[in-house]
Amino acid sequence: PSVVVVFVVAAAVKDVRLHAWQWLALTGVIWAGSLVFAALGVAIGYLATGDAVRPITMIVYFGLSMLGGLWMPTTTFPQWLRDIAEWLPTHAYAALGQSIEQSHAPHAQDLAVLAVYFVLFAGGAAWLYRKDTLKA
Repeated sequence: PSVVVVFVVAAAVKDVRLHAWQWLALTGVIWAGSLVFAALGVAIGYLATGDAVRPITMIVYFGLSMLGGLWMPTTTFPQWLRDIAEWLPTHAYAALGQSIEQSHAPHAQDLAVLAVYFVLFAGGAAWLYRKDTLKA
């Protein structure tokens, strides 16, 4: 529902105009891509103590956002940092949305990067969950 609210505000208040397929594709990409970061959050939740989870999560998400190019274009980065940014899930997530907005097909690399991170994060969260339940 929050994605729909943002889309309605974007269209009504900010006069954003996209084709119907773009709105639907963006909804799907936002939903599917958020699973990657939800899995990361679950993994962090099992790694850290209750009091440390929030600051660790914020640091990790802020770091990924900055390095992935969500706060500033990666073209402002030195080349070595651009090379790293291309392989971060935040960069791939944003690139998928940009491809849809520009009516281009998404790059296979971006889809692959998100899929690999999802498998790593979800697998890590599952392993940590199992490890945690064996302690109990």
